[in-house]
Amino acid sequence: DNNYQFIPNSEYNLSHFTIQNKLFQNAEFSKYNASLTITGELIEEKINQENEENLSNIDESQKKQMQQFQIIQESYDDYLTFLKSYPIEKDQWIYNIINGKCEQDQIIFQDEQFILLPNYTWVNKKLNYMHLLSFPKDTSLRSLRSLEGKHVYFLKYLKKISYKKIKECYDLDETQMKAFIHYAPSTYHFHIHFVHIYHPTCESSTEYSHFLDDVIYNLSMQSDYYQSHNLRKRIYIE
Repeated sequence: DNNYQFIPNSEYNLSHFTIQNKLFQNAEFSKYNASLTITGELIEEKINQENEENLSNIDESQKKQMQQFQIIQESYDDYLTFLKSYPIEKDQWIYNIINGKCEQDQIIFQDEQFILLPNYTWVNKKLNYMHLLSFPKDTSLRSLRSLEGKHVYFLKYLKKISYKKIKECYDLDETQMKAFIHYAPSTYHFHIHFVHIYHPTCESSTEYSHFLDDVIYNLSMQSDYYQSHNLRKRIYIE
């Protein structure tokens, strides 16, 4: 008789789930409401599986995960070379939002310059898991590398309005959030993450993230900062 929020972090047998409705489809991403009936048999099956498989394989899986990526120093020329071969269709989901084709009911704010909406990974709507994205409508801004001193005014504007709307919608102020930019990003259309400071898994570690205030400062001091400096980049290896 109880309702639970279920967020799988590994593969599960989908035969136990009943799909209720699709929330949205955007390019290769989709989200569903689904129900799961918890029975004694299912709980026992899960416990046995964890005891027999997960615990015995945990060291091996952690070792494999650690071997999947390395941190390198990337030059701006390296970046330009990479971008030439980057498949633009990987960014189609974000262009679908900009062009008004998908997730329009999720948008918290938009004007002629940028869009603010929840990240699709924020599934339980608990405030300490709050995760929003702000991104420009200008498709020439591909990543942190695209930013120059002339974008400082825009970044300050985006920051100010995003915090204002977050305060109105969630009653959270700037002291309760982190605003950062991933590099290398998962999508090569520039975007900023606004995340609750208590979010347990927000991927804001130093080898991967650049805080928005630091980016604004760097650009204020040197217009071509992100074209003239090497940047840390986490790359995946076979």
